[in-house]
Amino acid sequence: MSIKFKVATVLAALFGGLLLINAVVLLLTVSSSFQKLERLGAEKDMRRVVNALHFDMENLSILTFDWATWDDTYNFVISRDPSYVEANLTPVTFASTNMSLLYIVDAEGRTIWGKAFDQGNKEFITLADFPESGLDKWRPFLTHATTDSVITGLIMMERGPMLVSSRPILTSRKTGPIRGALIMGRFLDDQAAAALSARVHVPTDVVSLASGEVHDDNVRRTLALPPGKWLVADDDGDKNELSVYGVFHDIAGNPALLLHTRSPKDITAQGSMAIKSAMILMAITVVAAMAIIMYLLQNLIITPLSAMTRHVVRVGRTGTFTEKMLVGRRDELGLVARAFNRMQKRISLLAHYDHLTGLANRSLFVDRVKQIIKMARRENGMAALYFIDLDGFKGINDNYGHHAGDLLLKEIADRLVTGLRDCDTISRMGGDEFTIIAYGLKNREEATIIADKVIDLFNKPFDIEDNRLNITTSVGVSIFPDHGDDVDVLLKCADLALYRIKESGKNDYQFFDPLNVGQKDKSTDGHPGDAHV
Repeated sequence: MSIKFKVATVLAALFGGLLLINAVVLLLTVSSSFQKLERLGAEKDMRRVVNALHFDMENLSILTFDWATWDDTYNFVISRDPSYVEANLTPVTFASTNMSLLYIVDAEGRTIWGKAFDQGNKEFITLADFPESGLDKWRPFLTHATTDSVITGLIMMERGPMLVSSRPILTSRKTGPIRGALIMGRFLDDQAAAALSARVHVPTDVVSLASGEVHDDNVRRTLALPPGKWLVADDDGDKNELSVYGVFHDIAGNPALLLHTRSPKDITAQGSMAIKSAMILMAITVVAAMAIIMYLLQNLIITPLSAMTRHVVRVGRTGTFTEKMLVGRRDELGLVARAFNRMQKRISLLAHYDHLTGLANRSLFVDRVKQIIKMARRENGMAALYFIDLDGFKGINDNYGHHAGDLLLKEIADRLVTGLRDCDTISRMGGDEFTIIAYGLKNREEATIIADKVIDLFNKPFDIEDNRLNITTSVGVSIFPDHGDDVDVLLKCADLALYRIKESGKNDYQFFDPLNVGQKDKSTDGHPGDAHV
């Protein structure tokens, strides 16, 4: 039996086994990963629905606050002037503000004026739960001890669930004494639920739990979960959708609404297609590798191939890309050796630099920041981390094409490199996001100068393919050691500051302020990963 046949047999067994192992790994591991991503996506859809409900309650609270802190309302409680009712408390007002209920009570909780409104028929109605007088049942909504008191939540009524908010009646300057309370409400009916579903782009069912009767097993399992937990159910009989069940509690903390979202199983379908494609690709790769190896063996290249193999193994074991493969041949093996050397160099560049702009990439930037932090600790120095996000870059891509967008990113990178200090490390984190780490600063004013410089660099338009493009940028800044002592914390603080400047108007910079963190976390339900615009 020839050496060629022996080697071919061994290689066939080896590659066949490798192909089988990879197939098993793809089916068992990768497939489950796609399913996990699908579940996470479905839970994210449910989180968006819950956040939307909280957002609606917050909007209702703001509207209530606007009415309650109005001199006309304040004077009406004192004077009972009917002109206030004629001018403001009309069906048109209820319809335009989408109000279902408005009550004004005095400081003793007595009703001065109160009506409920049917948004469907555009007329005032009577609610048994909210009589026009005698609201003792809703005593917690009627009085406020302080001027900043807020009562907002969900209540269950005979007509259905309602979002309710109560605010103290104050002057337009938000001063007292408190004259009473203003209560507003909006029904969360089928029409409102449909609007909620359309707004978050998630098919959603909102079911009242007021009756207390539960016949569905998934509902029972959901009610048994701790507050804040959701049930992801894959047993609803639909192979194309994943269901998530959650409970929304009323203002007293009791289960009030069952939320049911349905998310398409797009990720699983794409994952199955990717696994099939990968298995076919692996099979083709194995066959091609076998053919190449047999060709090389045919031409008596076992010895030089062994040398090359030893070099590759050594690089893989040590992770060192500086040692080049010796090239002493002009045939195919020499070409492979030279290509391998170029690949090593290319891998080294790709590992640390952005291929489009030539700037440092995230990996190199993080390493530089870590080095600067160590240096700053030793020298008791100060550093500033700038998180840069372009304003309206998506519009550039949409209007001028992605090629123009890439050219713009390169021009921006060049302008940052030439416009800032040589000692500052500039990186492209991905997309239209850049970061800068500046060290050797004496005080915050020097960090401000650099931030001003970054903003000023964008005042001049960019000439891209005969187009003069104007683009601004927003910058979030965090300071070492004031805002954190490791790279992850500094990046997060700068990102939070960037979120704030994006929210407040863009084209400016802002230093991280820990007092704003709570507001952002509240507005995003603890998930501040909203995309920068």
